Amino acid sequence: MDISAPPPRNIAQEGADTLKSQIELAPDQFAAKAQWDPQYVDLQNANVRRTLLGNGTAPGLLDTLETISPRLQASSDAATSAQRERDVADVARLGSKATEAIRSANPELTALRARLMSDATAGLDAGTGLSAEETRQTQQRARAAASARGFGLGPSDAISEVLALGDRGAARQAQRQTFAQQVAGFEAANTTDPFMAILARPSQAGAAGQSLLGQGAGNIAAAGAQKFDPFSAYGSDLNNTNYNADAAARIASGNATAGIIGAGLSAL
Repeated sequence: MDISAPPPRNIAQEGADTLKSQIELAPDQFAAKAQWDPQYVDLQNANVRRTLLGNGTAPGLLDTLETISPRLQASSDAATSAQRERDVADVARLGSKATEAIRSANPELTALRARLMSDATAGLDAGTGLSAEETRQTQQRARAAASARGFGLGPSDAISEVLALGDRGAARQAQRQTFAQQVAGFEAANTTDPFMAILARPSQAGAAGQSLLGQGAGNIAAAGAQKFDPFSAYGSDLNNTNYNADAAARIASGNATAGIIGAGLSAL
Protein backbone atom coordinates (compact mmCIF):
# COMPACT_ATOMS: atom_id res chain seq x y z
CA MET A 1 0.00 0.00 0.00
CA ASP A 2 1.15 3.52 -0.82
CA ILE A 3 1.56 5.45 2.43
CA SER A 4 3.69 8.31 1.06
CA ALA A 5 2.60 11.93 1.54
CA PRO A 6 0.42 13.45 -1.16
CA PRO A 7 2.19 15.56 -3.77
CA PRO A 8 2.71 19.22 -2.84
CA ARG A 9 0.09 21.66 -4.06
CA ASN A 10 0.92 23.86 -7.06
CA ILE A 11 -0.65 27.30 -6.75
CA ALA A 12 -0.06 28.11 -10.42
CA GLN A 13 -1.77 24.92 -11.58
CA GLU A 14 -4.65 25.34 -9.13
CA GLY A 15 -5.15 28.96 -10.20
CA ALA A 16 -5.08 28.03 -13.87
CA ASP A 17 -7.57 25.19 -13.37
CA THR A 18 -9.91 27.39 -11.35
CA LEU A 19 -9.79 30.22 -13.89
CA LYS A 20 -10.36 27.81 -16.76
CA SER A 21 -13.41 26.39 -15.01
CA GLN A 22 -14.80 29.85 -14.35
CA ILE A 23 -14.34 30.85 -18.00
CA GLU A 24 -16.05 27.68 -19.20
CA LEU A 25 -19.01 28.27 -16.86
CA ALA A 26 -19.23 32.05 -17.49
CA PRO A 27 -21.69 31.86 -20.44
CA ASP A 28 -24.12 29.65 -18.50
CA GLN A 29 -23.78 31.84 -15.43
CA PHE A 30 -24.38 35.00 -17.47
CA ALA A 31 -27.40 33.47 -19.18
CA ALA A 32 -28.87 32.44 -15.83
CA LYS A 33 -28.35 35.90 -14.34
CA ALA A 34 -29.77 37.59 -17.44
CA GLN A 35 -32.88 35.42 -17.21
CA TRP A 36 -33.54 35.42 -13.48
CA ASP A 37 -32.06 38.63 -12.05
CA PRO A 38 -34.66 40.92 -13.73
CA GLN A 39 -37.44 38.73 -12.38
CA TYR A 40 -36.05 38.92 -8.87
CA VAL A 41 -35.74 42.71 -9.23
CA ASP A 42 -39.38 42.93 -10.37
CA LEU A 43 -40.43 40.74 -7.45
CA GLN A 44 -38.53 42.90 -4.99
CA ASN A 45 -40.05 46.09 -6.42
CA ALA A 46 -43.53 44.56 -6.26
CA ASN A 47 -42.97 43.64 -2.62
CA VAL A 48 -41.79 47.17 -1.83
CA ARG A 49 -44.84 48.69 -3.53
CA ARG A 50 -47.14 46.31 -1.69
CA THR A 51 -45.47 47.16 1.61
CA LEU A 52 -45.79 50.89 1.02
CA LEU A 53 -49.13 51.09 -0.81
CA GLY A 54 -50.97 48.01 0.44
CA ASN A 55 -52.79 45.36 -1.57
CA GLY A 56 -56.23 46.93 -1.85
CA THR A 57 -57.47 45.20 1.29
CA ALA A 58 -54.88 45.95 3.95
CA PRO A 59 -53.39 49.47 4.00
CA GLY A 60 -49.72 50.00 3.30
CA LEU A 61 -47.14 51.81 5.38
CA LEU A 62 -47.81 55.17 3.71
CA ASP A 63 -51.52 55.09 4.53
CA THR A 64 -50.73 53.93 8.04
CA LEU A 65 -48.25 56.75 8.51
CA GLU A 66 -50.75 59.32 7.23
CA THR A 67 -53.22 58.04 9.80
CA ILE A 68 -50.91 58.00 12.80
CA SER A 69 -48.61 60.92 11.84
CA PRO A 70 -50.78 63.62 13.48
CA ARG A 71 -50.75 61.74 16.78
CA LEU A 72 -47.03 61.07 16.51
CA GLN A 73 -46.37 64.74 15.70
CA ALA A 74 -48.48 65.91 18.63
CA SER A 75 -46.64 63.57 20.97
CA SER A 76 -43.28 64.70 19.60
CA ASP A 77 -44.22 68.38 19.93
CA ALA A 78 -45.32 67.87 23.53
CA ALA A 79 -42.11 66.03 24.39
CA THR A 80 -39.97 68.67 22.67
CA SER A 81 -41.76 71.52 24.43
CA ALA A 82 -41.37 69.82 27.81
CA GLN A 83 -37.69 69.21 27.13
CA ARG A 84 -37.12 72.84 26.21
CA GLU A 85 -38.84 74.00 29.37
CA ARG A 86 -36.62 71.74 31.44
CA ASP A 87 -33.53 72.94 29.57
CA VAL A 88 -34.35 76.61 30.11
CA ALA A 89 -35.12 75.94 33.77
CA ASP A 90 -31.78 74.17 34.23
CA VAL A 91 -29.88 76.99 32.56
CA ALA A 92 -31.74 79.63 34.59
CA ARG A 93 -30.98 77.73 37.79
CA LEU A 94 -27.38 76.72 37.07
CA GLY A 95 -26.19 79.20 34.42
CA SER A 96 -24.84 81.84 36.81
CA LYS A 97 -23.22 79.16 38.95
CA ALA A 98 -21.50 77.63 35.95
CA THR A 99 -20.23 81.02 34.79
CA GLU A 100 -18.98 81.87 38.27
CA ALA A 101 -17.23 78.51 38.60
CA ILE A 102 -15.45 78.97 35.27
CA ARG A 103 -14.33 82.48 36.19
CA SER A 104 -13.16 81.37 39.63
CA ALA A 105 -10.97 78.73 38.04
CA ASN A 106 -8.80 81.45 36.45
CA PRO A 107 -8.91 84.61 38.58
CA GLU A 108 -6.12 86.34 36.64
CA LEU A 109 -8.01 86.05 33.38
CA THR A 110 -11.22 87.12 35.10
CA ALA A 111 -9.54 90.26 36.46
CA LEU A 112 -8.10 91.09 33.02
CA ARG A 113 -11.48 90.66 31.39
CA ALA A 114 -13.12 92.92 33.96
CA ARG A 115 -10.52 95.63 33.40
CA LEU A 116 -10.82 95.44 29.63
CA MET A 117 -14.60 95.59 29.84
CA SER A 118 -14.39 98.63 32.12
CA ASP A 119 -11.99 100.44 29.77
CA ALA A 120 -14.11 99.61 26.74
CA THR A 121 -17.29 100.82 28.44
CA ALA A 122 -15.64 104.04 29.56
CA GLY A 123 -14.37 104.66 26.05
CA LEU A 124 -17.79 104.15 24.50
CA ASP A 125 -19.31 106.49 27.07
CA ALA A 126 -16.71 109.17 26.22
CA GLY A 127 -17.80 109.15 22.57
CA THR A 128 -15.89 111.86 20.66
CA GLY A 129 -14.70 113.56 23.83
CA LEU A 130 -10.96 114.16 24.20
CA SER A 131 -8.86 114.23 27.30
CA ALA A 132 -7.19 117.50 28.36
CA GLU A 133 -3.87 116.28 27.03
CA GLU A 134 -5.34 115.24 23.69
CA THR A 135 -7.13 118.60 23.38
CA ARG A 136 -3.93 120.52 24.14
CA GLN A 137 -1.90 118.51 21.63
CA THR A 138 -4.48 119.00 18.88
CA GLN A 139 -4.71 122.74 19.49
CA GLN A 140 -0.95 123.12 19.46
CA ARG A 141 -0.63 121.22 16.21
CA ALA A 142 -3.35 123.28 14.57
CA ARG A 143 -1.81 126.55 15.74
CA ALA A 144 1.67 125.45 14.70
CA ALA A 145 0.37 124.57 11.23
CA ALA A 146 -1.37 127.96 10.93
CA SER A 147 1.79 129.77 12.07
CA ALA A 148 3.85 127.83 9.54
CA ARG A 149 1.50 129.07 6.82
CA GLY A 150 1.92 132.64 8.02
CA PHE A 151 -1.42 133.00 9.72
CA GLY A 152 -2.18 134.11 13.23
CA LEU A 153 -5.22 133.70 15.48
CA GLY A 154 -7.93 134.99 13.19
CA PRO A 155 -11.44 133.57 12.73
CA SER A 156 -10.32 131.12 10.04
CA ASP A 157 -7.61 129.84 12.31
CA ALA A 158 -10.13 129.28 15.09
CA ILE A 159 -12.36 127.38 12.68
CA SER A 160 -9.40 125.23 11.60
CA GLU A 161 -8.67 124.49 15.23
CA VAL A 162 -12.29 123.47 15.87
CA LEU A 163 -12.25 121.20 12.81
CA ALA A 164 -9.02 119.63 13.96
CA LEU A 165 -10.52 118.91 17.37
CA GLY A 166 -13.60 117.43 15.70
CA ASP A 167 -11.53 115.18 13.46
CA ARG A 168 -9.44 114.06 16.41
CA GLY A 169 -12.58 113.33 18.42
CA ALA A 170 -14.11 111.30 15.60
CA ALA A 171 -10.90 109.33 15.21
CA ARG A 172 -10.78 108.62 18.94
CA GLN A 173 -14.40 107.45 18.88
CA ALA A 174 -13.60 105.04 16.03
CA GLN A 175 -10.61 103.74 17.98
CA ARG A 176 -12.75 103.25 21.07
CA GLN A 177 -15.40 101.38 19.10
CA THR A 178 -12.74 99.14 17.55
CA PHE A 179 -11.29 98.45 20.98
CA ALA A 180 -14.73 97.65 22.35
CA GLN A 181 -15.35 95.19 19.50
CA GLN A 182 -12.02 93.50 20.21
CA VAL A 183 -12.87 93.23 23.89
CA ALA A 184 -16.27 91.79 23.02
CA GLY A 185 -14.61 89.17 20.82
CA PHE A 186 -12.14 88.36 23.58
CA GLU A 187 -14.99 88.02 26.05
CA ALA A 188 -16.94 85.73 23.72
CA ALA A 189 -13.89 83.55 23.05
CA ASN A 190 -13.19 83.12 26.76
CA THR A 191 -16.76 82.72 27.99
CA THR A 192 -18.47 79.35 28.07
CA ASP A 193 -21.97 79.12 26.67
CA PRO A 194 -24.12 78.18 29.69
CA PHE A 195 -26.36 76.01 27.52
CA MET A 196 -23.40 73.96 26.31
CA ALA A 197 -21.80 73.90 29.76
CA ILE A 198 -24.96 72.57 31.41
CA LEU A 199 -26.83 70.62 28.72
CA ALA A 200 -23.87 69.43 26.62
CA ARG A 201 -26.00 67.78 23.96
CA PRO A 202 -24.47 67.59 20.49
CA SER A 203 -26.73 68.09 17.53
CA GLN A 204 -27.85 64.98 15.68
CA ALA A 205 -27.92 65.04 11.89
CA GLY A 206 -30.52 62.90 10.15
CA ALA A 207 -29.10 59.72 8.74
CA ALA A 208 -31.97 58.82 6.42
CA GLY A 209 -30.22 60.16 3.30
CA GLN A 210 -27.00 58.36 4.13
CA SER A 211 -28.91 55.15 4.76
CA LEU A 212 -30.61 55.36 1.37
CA LEU A 213 -27.32 56.06 -0.37
CA GLY A 214 -25.73 53.10 1.38
CA GLN A 215 -28.62 50.85 0.39
CA GLY A 216 -28.39 52.01 -3.21
CA ALA A 217 -24.65 51.38 -3.30
CA GLY A 218 -25.21 47.90 -1.88
CA ASN A 219 -27.83 47.12 -4.52
CA ILE A 220 -25.52 48.27 -7.29
CA ALA A 221 -22.68 46.17 -5.94
CA ALA A 222 -24.92 43.12 -5.62
CA ALA A 223 -26.26 43.54 -9.14
CA GLY A 224 -22.82 43.93 -10.71
CA ALA A 225 -21.20 41.22 -12.80
CA GLN A 226 -19.18 38.67 -10.85
CA LYS A 227 -15.47 39.11 -11.47
CA PHE A 228 -13.18 36.24 -12.39
CA ASP A 229 -11.10 35.16 -9.41
CA PRO A 230 -8.88 32.11 -9.80
CA PHE A 231 -8.29 32.17 -6.05
CA SER A 232 -11.91 32.43 -5.03
CA ALA A 233 -13.02 31.03 -1.69
CA TYR A 234 -14.98 28.26 -3.41
CA GLY A 235 -12.05 27.08 -5.51
CA SER A 236 -9.68 27.25 -2.56
CA ASP A 237 -12.07 25.30 -0.37
CA LEU A 238 -12.49 22.64 -3.07
CA ASN A 239 -8.75 22.15 -3.45
CA ASN A 240 -8.25 22.06 0.31
CA THR A 241 -11.02 19.48 0.69
CA ASN A 242 -9.48 17.23 -1.97
CA TYR A 243 -6.02 17.61 -0.50
CA ASN A 244 -7.17 16.85 3.04
CA ALA A 245 -9.23 13.86 1.86
CA ASP A 246 -6.24 12.42 0.00
CA ALA A 247 -3.96 12.97 3.00
CA ALA A 248 -6.49 11.36 5.36
CA ALA A 249 -6.86 8.36 3.03
CA ARG A 250 -3.11 7.88 2.88
CA ILE A 251 -2.81 8.12 6.65
CA ALA A 252 -5.62 5.60 7.14
CA SER A 253 -3.98 3.24 4.63
CA GLY A 254 -0.68 3.51 6.46
CA ASN A 255 -2.33 2.81 9.81
CA ALA A 256 -4.12 -0.22 8.38
CA THR A 257 -0.88 -1.61 6.94
CA ALA A 258 0.92 -1.07 10.21
CA GLY A 259 -1.88 -2.87 12.05
CA ILE A 260 -1.72 -5.90 9.76
CA ILE A 261 2.06 -6.17 10.08
CA GLY A 262 1.85 -5.80 13.85
CA ALA A 263 -0.81 -8.52 14.07
CA GLY A 264 1.29 -10.89 11.97
CA LEU A 265 4.35 -10.36 14.12
CA SER A 266 2.31 -10.93 17.23
CA ALA A 267 1.01 -14.24 15.82
CA LEU A 268 4.52 -15.42 15.00
